[in-house]
Amino acid sequence: MSGSRPLTHEEEKRLVRRMRNAPPRDRVLVTAQLFLGFRISEVIALTVGHVFKDGRVRDRVSLAPRFLKGRYGGTRSVPVSAELRRSIEAYLHRRKKEESLAPGAPLFPSRHHGINGAAKGICRSSAEKIVKAHLLAVAQTDRDALSTHSLRKSYGVRIFRETGNDLLCARDALGHSSVAVTQVYLPTNRARIDAATLKSDWTRMRRNEPDCPTARVITRAEIPIARKQLHLTSSNMRAPSLQPMLPGFDAFAR
Repeated sequence: MSGSRPLTHEEEKRLVRRMRNAPPRDRVLVTAQLFLGFRISEVIALTVGHVFKDGRVRDRVSLAPRFLKGRYGGTRSVPVSAELRRSIEAYLHRRKKEESLAPGAPLFPSRHHGINGAAKGICRSSAEKIVKAHLLAVAQTDRDALSTHSLRKSYGVRIFRETGNDLLCARDALGHSSVAVTQVYLPTNRARIDAATLKSDWTRMRRNEPDCPTARVITRAEIPIARKQLHLTSSNMRAPSLQPMLPGFDAFAR
């Protein structure tokens, strides 16, 4: 979503701490988008079978193209992080006490049911309201630029940094077809740009002045004495051997 911004690292930490005390369904809804990088429409399309099999949380969450935006491309598969695993385990443990966990059941069921009483997942607008409320609670600045897509952008920024600023890895992690789209997800650091601008001003650099000993200007009366002692002609008045005896002689001769 254009116009939305990623969370700062501090906001991410505050969000995770907040979600640990939130209702189990809300915790999984927010944590899944933050650590899987899925769009909100893809997150609410998840079923129990996508994340749970044989009595345990899966190691990876995989979505077939029919669940993805555009319904094309290959299956997106993302490993389940420790934080997401804990949130899913707590959520499904609670649900097992109330119902049987059918693989095809929606991971985020709605209070309303579909045709013939079948379970129905929450709608996008409901999910967006839940996520937005938690984001606003931890926002430090620019609250109007926060949306569900902020979590996806935050995921993209983390992948970009953890891979050594590899744009191709970030593109593949987000499932983009072009790096041009991925670049929009990666905001520039204004402070770093300002610092680089000031550092690049070479006119402010201190010039390295050559080290030179303090010179003493000799008098005219000392010149004949120096010539006589060293048996020098006028063409050899700049000889290095003269300098230790009469510092500043060379400066005067020039």
